[in-house]
Amino acid sequence: MLASTLVTFFMPSTAVVQIILVTAGFGWALVNINSLPMVVDISTESLLGTFTGLYYLFSTLAAIAGPTVAGTMIQNTGNNYSTLFLMAPACMAVAILCMLRVKKGEAKTGS
Repeated sequence: MLASTLVTFFMPSTAVVQIILVTAGFGWALVNINSLPMVVDISTESLLGTFTGLYYLFSTLAAIAGPTVAGTMIQNTGNNYSTLFLMAPACMAVAILCMLRVKKGEAKTGS
C-alpha cells in the first residue's frame, strides 16, 4: 500500500491512479480485516470491552480527523490534490513504526 500510493504521486495519470488505488484498496482490506482480531488477541478477557471500545474510538476519530487534515493540506498547497499521495505513505510509515513495537497478538496455540 505504501509503495503504491507513493508511485501514484510520481505518475499522476488517470489510468495509473485507478489501477494503483484498486491495488491499495486490496492492501487496505488486508490490514482492516486483521486489525480487530489483533486487538482481541492482545486483550485479556476482563478488558476485552475496553480494548474494543478504544479500537472503535480511535478508528472513528481517524475517520473524522483524516478528511479535515487532508483538506487543510490540499488547501495549503494551492489545491494540489497529489499531496494526498505523499501524506498517505507518510502516515502508513508512522503506523508501521508503531506496529513494530507491538510484542503481543501472535496466534495462540491450541492447548
